[in-house]
Amino acid sequence: MERTYVKIDLDAIRSNVLLAREKMKKTNTRVMAIIKADAYGHGAVEVARALEDIVFGFGVAIPEEGVQLRRNGIKNPILILGNLTPDKIGDVLEFGLTPSVSRLSAAKALSDAAAKRNAVVGIHIGVDTGMGRIGFLDGEKEKILEIAAMKNLVIEGLCTHYARADERDKTASDVQKKCFDGFDKFLKSHGIEPRFKHISNSAGIIEFDGIHYDVARAGIMIYGLYPSKEVAQDFGLIPAMSWYARISHIKTLPAGRGVSYGAAYVTKKPTRIATIPVGYADGYPRALSGKGRVIINGRFAPIAGRVCMDQFMVDVTDVPNVDVGTPAVLVGRADAEFFNAGISNAESATSAALSKDSNADFLAGISNSEGATPTALSERSDANFLAGISNAESKTAVESGNLSDEKQCARGNENTYSESANPLTTSNSKAAFASEHISNEKKCVPENEIAISVEELADAASSFNYEFVCGIGMRVPKYYYKNGKFLKRINYIESIVF
Repeated sequence: MERTYVKIDLDAIRSNVLLAREKMKKTNTRVMAIIKADAYGHGAVEVARALEDIVFGFGVAIPEEGVQLRRNGIKNPILILGNLTPDKIGDVLEFGLTPSVSRLSAAKALSDAAAKRNAVVGIHIGVDTGMGRIGFLDGEKEKILEIAAMKNLVIEGLCTHYARADERDKTASDVQKKCFDGFDKFLKSHGIEPRFKHISNSAGIIEFDGIHYDVARAGIMIYGLYPSKEVAQDFGLIPAMSWYARISHIKTLPAGRGVSYGAAYVTKKPTRIATIPVGYADGYPRALSGKGRVIINGRFAPIAGRVCMDQFMVDVTDVPNVDVGTPAVLVGRADAEFFNAGISNAESATSAALSKDSNADFLAGISNSEGATPTALSERSDANFLAGISNAESKTAVESGNLSDEKQCARGNENTYSESANPLTTSNSKAAFASEHISNEKKCVPENEIAISVEELADAASSFNYEFVCGIGMRVPKYYYKNGKFLKRINYIESIVF
């Protein structure tokens, strides 16, 4: 039985890419899937395999990520988005990677290495139109001409990156596009016409029409997450990642007992505390101390005290039928049949599944109903069903009287979280904690609609969704689902060989 695992829905990822492709049809623009940082924590190799037939190519940050894809059979073009260092030029040549070049010295080193192998390397020229990160500046156009004259290099692409396309005000993005067009016009005036020009990231794909050039780079959106709250939220994206764990210990503490380091959380009454065997070493942020929550048996359970390296505690006083082994949702949507199925049945079925290599849904410790969820998602077009009803929507439904009080309800507890004892909290943390965890207001929602989103946790941790998903640790196993069925389990630690 896994202590914790993440579930990756490859059907959702594929659906999100197809949404991008559909919009790009209007401008005959190809889609490049950005799978750097292990596909934003979703697993680069498996994501690439799921998308290789519907994308033009893949974007990675460093050559090592491209090498990993090539060694696992990926044939699509692979663009290295970061700067190329001399020690990685050999990998670029050996594995047929396409570097983006934004320094003259890097171009010279690459050209010299290619000449020694009697090879010609295709490159993309990166230009800085407003990001201030890497790329040739407007006053460095002549350097690009020097690169174009290098016999062993071919300028196949011209690229830049929107810095503020995820904001409502598009003025800065318009300025960047104008600058990018200036680079393109300059190169054309010197007989240089790159085949692939690209500027759009996920925000650009979602927000803009008609200005996507030859390639659009789809990043965070392919994992079902929006670039920011300021972009349109109606694109139809489906979150691809869920995160589960099982309770490892449970006890009842008397009033006046501190929980976790620093006793930042102190019980005011007898309190039932459950331990979740996940911590910041797994990527669950310590900044969620006293602010995060999980779902257990269809109810929210708030974090009690500070998140530790390998564990954190939650208050389950108001959650029925909790015991060691009871599953908890850290990210994603609760499923009524999953939580009501009973741990013992799942455990016995797991052994059978392992021995027969069948009924693989049980490998992840979840019921067939959960395994069927992706199929249901693919058959339903209702956006609320696909994404999971938001907390705000749930609260509204309660207040409007649409949900019965007899439904599974989550109530805050009366214990205290000391802001002064927790140096990680912000000035607003006390109010946030009070509104989420101390209020006696019932938050009643059907079990199959109660959810915790990546955005909720990222906001509570003063972070953002990119950082949260990328930060999930390598020791957390990944379970992949395709066509609504279990595909495979990957545990990076188990696969490491020294």
